[in-house]
Amino acid sequence: MYKIVRIFFRDFDWTNRRYELGAEVYTMGTVGQWRDIVQVPHYPLYRRGVCTNGILHWLVNYEFTHDADLKSMVDSFDLKKEEFNSIPHPEFSSKNSNSFELVDLRGYLGMVDFSLGTH
Repeated sequence: MYKIVRIFFRDFDWTNRRYELGAEVYTMGTVGQWRDIVQVPHYPLYRRGVCTNGILHWLVNYEFTHDADLKSMVDSFDLKKEEFNSIPHPEFSSKNSNSFELVDLRGYLGMVDFSLGTH
């Protein structure tokens, strides 16, 4: 069984940095209908997701909020339970999330810091 997860803006106001997110899941081989996920991520997600052991992971896009703690967060979606969770990621000397990327290390979630001059 394959699932497709779609996360999107239901409403977006760039000037005031206000938004409402939506999330849906589609199960391949079924009737072919998108289902709403009641619990959506709290913050927009950044870059592509990485799947490890049936769980999708994304970096949190903290540019939509002034919360400094979000610079160290990863949002996850359990494909079996169809639930979102947030977990902290390790601190790096670089604070620029544009330099970070999540990777699959043979079933383990890894994170790479591509920033220059900070290692």
